[in-house]
Amino acid sequence: MRFGARAHAGHVVDDEKNATWLFDKRKFSEAPPPRNIAAPPEYVKNNLVRLAIAMINEATDSIPCWDTYQATKVVTTSCPGALAVAAGLGSAGSTAGAQQAAAGHR
Repeated sequence: MRFGARAHAGHVVDDEKNATWLFDKRKFSEAPPPRNIAAPPEYVKNNLVRLAIAMINEATDSIPCWDTYQATKVVTTSCPGALAVAAGLGSAGSTAGAQQAAAGHR
């Protein structure tokens, strides 16, 4: 994904000001992404964007206390379940959700 993806009124647009939907990885260079980034509208056919968003959403759902980390930009292990997930013993998700998102929009 070299450039951001923008859409408005049923088509992809170049202008960020007029976009009703936007995903740009550069927005997260200063802070981690929030949970549940909105998927692009159906008319956006960029499968790489769909896959990236699905993977980010799956990862943020699997990390305990992500909301605290996203808000403070401070990593902590004092969160319930954080050490288990870090050790690979917790309830971290698989890549099934991301794979389904990519497969559903080919």
